[in-house]
Amino acid sequence: MTFRILTAASALALAAAPAHAASPAVTTSDLNLRVGPGTAYDVAGVMPARSSIDLAGCIADSSWCEVTYDGVTGYAWAPHIAMTVAGAEVPLTEVKDYDVVTFQSTGDVNAYIGDVEPTAVGPALSVIPLDGALTAPDGETIAYIGEYPVEPIFVDGEVTVGSVLPDDAPLREVPGGTFLYTNVNGQPVLVNPANRQIVHIAR
Repeated sequence: MTFRILTAASALALAAAPAHAASPAVTTSDLNLRVGPGTAYDVAGVMPARSSIDLAGCIADSSWCEVTYDGVTGYAWAPHIAMTVAGAEVPLTEVKDYDVVTFQSTGDVNAYIGDVEPTAVGPALSVIPLDGALTAPDGETIAYIGEYPVEPIFVDGEVTVGSVLPDDAPLREVPGGTFLYTNVNGQPVLVNPANRQIVHIAR
């Protein structure tokens, strides 16, 4: 797993986090590790599904948690993290026994694509299994959404492959293609038009 180099301010944001006794946890999907607790913060790297991580705790009244993966500490979205409790894997959102952490912002919040204020839409819906009959996007389609960016939309929380976008999220056509596309929280995504489910995230 290769993480990109953080800016100095981003590194300070991570270093400012206090030390907590970590608990073992696991990611339940490919999940962004961000330098701050929110989708406006830079992505330090991507943790593959089923990655073992160390959980320091979560911010009070928030779904963002401080975690360490492959030696890098950052913040991840709790609904895509699980812990083992009494021998069973339990979603972190159903676990109450973890530390509360705090975050001190350095003001190092990245602008979205084109420095455009993102359009807010409803929350991301539940993650559902991908349609096994759906053909995977080809390289030409993936290249297209990178070459022709659109203004971003903002969805509360982190979206992953399998997330279903709200009905009010605007989507664009890929000429001659099977998929629609948009930009969610600063990341281009391909969407299944049949159910508005994200099938690919360009990272």
